[in-house]
Amino acid sequence: MKAQRLIAAAIVWSVLGASAGWSAPALPNKDADLNCGVPQWAATPTQPMVLQIIGRSPTDSTRRDTCVVTINNLPQFVFNFPAFVAPAALPRENLLQYRARYNAAAAAYLQQRLAAYKTQWEAASKDKADRIAAAMNATPCGAGRATSSQVNNPAGYMQGRVTITNAFSVTHGARSNTTGEVGDGVRFRPGAAGTGGAGSYGGSLGSPITRSSPATGVDPSGGPSVVEIGILGRYVATWYPLPGDTYDDVMLGLEALLDSNGLPATFSPGSGVLALDGTFGDEEEFFWSMSEPGFDGELGVTYGLIQDLSTPVQHPSWGSLKLPGIGCAVRSAASSTC
Repeated sequence: MKAQRLIAAAIVWSVLGASAGWSAPALPNKDADLNCGVPQWAATPTQPMVLQIIGRSPTDSTRRDTCVVTINNLPQFVFNFPAFVAPAALPRENLLQYRARYNAAAAAYLQQRLAAYKTQWEAASKDKADRIAAAMNATPCGAGRATSSQVNNPAGYMQGRVTITNAFSVTHGARSNTTGEVGDGVRFRPGAAGTGGAGSYGGSLGSPITRSSPATGVDPSGGPSVVEIGILGRYVATWYPLPGDTYDDVMLGLEALLDSNGLPATFSPGSGVLALDGTFGDEEEFFWSMSEPGFDGELGVTYGLIQDLSTPVQHPSWGSLKLPGIGCAVRSAASSTC
């Protein structure tokens, strides 16, 4: 009903506006920076990773165009590192106490593993950025819009980046192969052709799913799996799923962490989406991780423009994430990639 009212209002507004000489405002011209983690499982022709990029139309600045990009050639990155050994439960220890110890052990393990593979991780991150840029430029809607580079991230690692011109919304992996990413991010900034106004963005992780598979708690290289969502420099909630955690467990745990750390969020069980309640501006980076194999295809992420008056129905721009468990880490300008 809400969508129908919005559509009706838009029709009336367009008719009355036209008679009064009113025209729809131009959409902002933005560029998107996509910071790349590494694919912990492969993207292939039968199981591709799909990106949806939305920007303003090159022929009508009041309308938006959608470009769908399929990436089917990402090789799996494997950490040949000793498998994670979960701490044993202590006598009379409750679940909350155990999770606190588990989270600390998981965080330490992932930091040590990444440090041991720093050079390889940096090369694989850049390779992923190169392949995404090539796939985007090979499409009619994306030709010439994507470039790849490397940037020094807050954790001190050289990270692959894809810059896409004329983009104010990005959806990654929704109901498709999420490739087990850890340490990804996206931000928007004024485009070269003029801003068309400041942006106001929302971020989300999750998509409607059957929720049939519980968490395994183990990533493809034998480490603890992790799911994260947040805004770098503000707060990033981290959840290390235990074996058997459900999707709703994880999402509700992340919601509680975000709410209690100044970044309110709402999990909607019906839609399976955890949405950040706030809005964020140009240059603020939405950050996520999702290396839990049990939830592959369920943890798609969207970050983009909240409001588009010329297209007032269902914007793909709410921040959301779904995870089971207790989150335990804060991401800031001083601490980033797992």
